[in-house]
Amino acid sequence: VALSTEDGVPGAIYEPFLNDRPFLLQPGDGTRTVYLLLRDAAGNVSDVFSDDVIIDSLPPAAPSIVVADGTAFIKTETDVPVALAAAGATSMRLSTDGVFDDEVTVAFSPTANVDLPTGDGPKSVYALFLDDAGNESSPCRDQAKRSPGSDNSCQKDHTAGNSDCQRQMPVCVSVPYTHRNLPTTKE
Repeated sequence: VALSTEDGVPGAIYEPFLNDRPFLLQPGDGTRTVYLLLRDAAGNVSDVFSDDVIIDSLPPAAPSIVVADGTAFIKTETDVPVALAAAGATSMRLSTDGVFDDEVTVAFSPTANVDLPTGDGPKSVYALFLDDAGNESSPCRDQAKRSPGSDNSCQKDHTAGNSDCQRQMPVCVSVPYTHRNLPTTKE
C-alpha cells in the first residue's frame, strides 16, 4: 500500500498492508484528500483511490444562553424557557448544577425548557455546545432568581460577556422619589 496527499501518489513508497495505518495530514482545519495505491505480490498496481477527510478542531463559537427571556425573577421552577445560541453547534447539553456528568446530549435547538431545583433564590442554567466532530464549547451560564412574590417586571438590560460566553446580567434599579426631591427651576 502507498499513501499520499498528492494525486497519483508520485514517488510511491509501498509498505505492507495494515487495516489501520497512521498517516499525517497537514495541520489546520479544512478538507484534505488522501490518495491510495495498492500493489499485489505479483507487482500489479491498482488504480488510484481517494477520499476526503474533513479536519475540524474548533468548537462552536459565540455560545450564549438566556433564561426566562432575560427576566431577573421567576415564579416557577418547572418548564422554564431557555434561549440558546452557538455558531456551528449541532448538539448540546443543559445542566442546572454546572456539572455535565449525567446530562443527556440532545440535538441543538435555539429554545428549550428546563426544570430548575426547587426553592427560592438564584437558579442557574448551564449550556455546553458540541459540533459534529465532538468539539465542545466552554460552558455558558445564565441565572434568574426564584421568588414567589416577584412580579417579573425587572428585566435584564445590561449585557456583559467574555470571550467564551455571551451572557445577560440582571440589573434592577428602584429609585424612590417624592415631589420634594424633584428639581425645581427658577424663572
